[in-house]
Amino acid sequence: MAIVPVGVWRGLVRSLVAPGLDPDLPVTEQRRRIAFATRLLPRPRGVRLVPSAQGDPHGEWHRPPGAGPEHAILYLHGGGFVVGSPRTHRALASALAMAARAPVFVLDYRLAPEFPYPAALDDAMAAWEWLNTRVPGVHRPAIAGDSAGGNLAIGVALEAARLGSPAAALGLFSPWLDLSCQRSASPDAPADLMLSSAWMRACARLYLAGGDVSEPRVSPAHADLADLPPTLLQSTNSERLAPEIEVFVERARAAGADLRADVWPDLWHAWQGLGQALEPARAALDEAGRFLAAAMSRQGQVSQESAPNRVGGG
Repeated sequence: MAIVPVGVWRGLVRSLVAPGLDPDLPVTEQRRRIAFATRLLPRPRGVRLVPSAQGDPHGEWHRPPGAGPEHAILYLHGGGFVVGSPRTHRALASALAMAARAPVFVLDYRLAPEFPYPAALDDAMAAWEWLNTRVPGVHRPAIAGDSAGGNLAIGVALEAARLGSPAAALGLFSPWLDLSCQRSASPDAPADLMLSSAWMRACARLYLAGGDVSEPRVSPAHADLADLPPTLLQSTNSERLAPEIEVFVERARAAGADLRADVWPDLWHAWQGLGQALEPARAALDEAGRFLAAAMSRQGQVSQESAPNRVGGG
């Protein structure tokens, strides 16, 4: 698979992706442009793309060769709660599935403005409960997400812990943590290649529809983070969200969370979305896959060790 140089991708993101994230465009046009910009991104060979079965949450499975049924990852795509879909994130999800050697389910959750908060979070939580209780063989799956999907992933992880079904691990790619945009829209925030403060504020308005931006389920920056599962957070120092991510990492660690924060230099928001077509994206997803796989394996070993010993048959 050919790897396009970072400089070339930087120009393509600036000319093809960023113009689609324009608050002056109708939402339907934003969705069309992002779908077009991502449609030809390559996926690793051997990963099967399987639509969800009728009656299950709507989405797509990415099934790598040789993966067993016990590990699985729920993936929540980004797009400001307004754009994006499992289709736009196929390159990322397939590369993550291959790296983790585990099936990845990308949820097609409801988008604003047609379905404002809490529709997306409700869908994500329902998918988590389904993955835990109705998918045969799955034990203590992991959760991952980018941008707005990272926001949702944190919400699901915290709610899952509260309900007694904690995730094995959490993978976050440039998560959007504070919908007030107080830090990300500041003049001191990095000049992001992809995200404008105007687009982010517009997405927040559409998603909230008058709701409280300080609600922890809306902005994880305000949540109690003590119950986060083992977490890997990848971001870049060149993205608009960098200041709020830095504060989130400090708060999570102060709360006692097991959080590893990797800052990749001189890239752009959610660069992992290019999958194996960009070397830093491939490397980041390989690292995330190894992290999630190791955490799920540890949970499986703990479960086996804590299970009661059985002597004899029956």
